Amino acid sequence: NEQIEQQKQEQLALLRQIEEERARLEADFLKIQMQTCLEEAKKKQEEEKKKEEEQHQLVQSHSVPSTDQQNKAEHKIGSTTVSETQNPTGDSHLQMIHNYQQRLLQQNR
Repeated sequence: NEQIEQQKQEQLALLRQIEEERARLEADFLKIQMQTCLEEAKKKQEEEKKKEEEQHQLVQSHSVPSTDQQNKAEHKIGSTTVSETQNPTGDSHLQMIHNYQQRLLQQNR
């Protein structure tokens, strides 16, 4: 009977270790997933910025606009960048990751 109780305790300890390892692995996976998502968003933002700069240079090479026209073009490019960085699909993905992290934290308590 004592031996059975000892085996139970050992099995419970092993189960706890497995659960802790699973939680660590899931947290690592989420961290990697978030980093990947952020890197993709950053890459997309850089590509858009490069594209806008190329378009801006193309416009400048075809005509020499007045200072007012240049300021308006620069303002428009700046506002486009802001709106494009606020990607709704990226936000929902980050929200999903955040929610999952919260669930993991609650499970570990």
